[in-house]
Amino acid sequence: MHLLRHYLQMGYKVIVIAAADEYTKDLTAEGMIYYDVEFRNSAVDPISDLRVLRQLKKIYASEKPDIIFHYVTKPSIYGSFAAGNLKIPSISVITGLGYVYSGDNWLSTTVSILFRRALRHAREVWFLNRENAGFFTGKRIIPPGKSKILPGEGIDTSRFAPVPQAGHSDSFVFLMVSRLLWSKGVGTYMEAARMLRNQGLKVEFRLLGKPEKGHPESVSPENLKNWEQGGLLVNLGFSNDVRTALAEADCFVLPTYYEEGIPRTLMEASSMQIPVITSDHTGCNSVIEDGLNGLLCKPRDAGDLARKMITMINLDPAARKEMGRKGREKMQQQFDISHVIRIYDDAIRRFVRR
Repeated sequence: MHLLRHYLQMGYKVIVIAAADEYTKDLTAEGMIYYDVEFRNSAVDPISDLRVLRQLKKIYASEKPDIIFHYVTKPSIYGSFAAGNLKIPSISVITGLGYVYSGDNWLSTTVSILFRRALRHAREVWFLNRENAGFFTGKRIIPPGKSKILPGEGIDTSRFAPVPQAGHSDSFVFLMVSRLLWSKGVGTYMEAARMLRNQGLKVEFRLLGKPEKGHPESVSPENLKNWEQGGLLVNLGFSNDVRTALAEADCFVLPTYYEEGIPRTLMEASSMQIPVITSDHTGCNSVIEDGLNGLLCKPRDAGDLARKMITMINLDPAARKEMGRKGREKMQQQFDISHVIRIYDDAIRRFVRR
């Protein structure tokens, strides 16, 4: 939204194409033109995908945009085909390899073939970390000269600013904010929580997010209910504004093994000066430096996560505060949204003919 507002304020006509949801009204209220297209990213459906391709070609031919930015897998594939067919410059932003590349199977092979053909039409392909860019160039999906590394998707450090903790819990509060997918490490978080509880530590484990209906990796409502009833979890449900939950946490936790780009939640927590424990994993270790602004744990290892949690609890409060301060400093210097906007501005200058 920060990026879109920037271009509205500069006098651009901004068009957004996405599946309709509760945020659609916010886009139109801001003055953007909106088209409802259902991409069904977690489904394999060739007929639906061909329908998407036709819809995009129709919209692009009608609106005649000067430049198009495509995000995530299906929009990058079918949008790049549509834009190329109409000779409209486009850039694909790969925000992470995601569920598709969680295994070496027919799906990942098929998607790689489609990417290889579609991204010939993209002027550039942007990634959020060097590992993802290396994967695409190593598989010869794109030539090395076409890739560019973004400093994440950018964080508004003025909005995600530190606030004094008020009415703090007597327990040490860990918080995880995430899509509720097993590969995001929700199960690992709960296993580690059980280990700490068994040691009699005065600790609270909070979780903010909601199950993703229809996703093959979604944590079920029954799982959440069982953890809650067992006294293991404080389920915060879903929120449009995570800042209150973050402000009440002593430490943010994301033990993901998902094929990440750069997790926005890590940037949000760090920007609010909250120390972090996350996996030593692609994307995560671009944001968190072990011992500097947080701690890194082994992916899929609840025992190691539990040990890092205990380390965090036992840290001197001044040391934790310094960890948080270093995290915000890193966000301001490397990941602030202003750095990302400059990259978009430069691309528009290079690729849009006036």
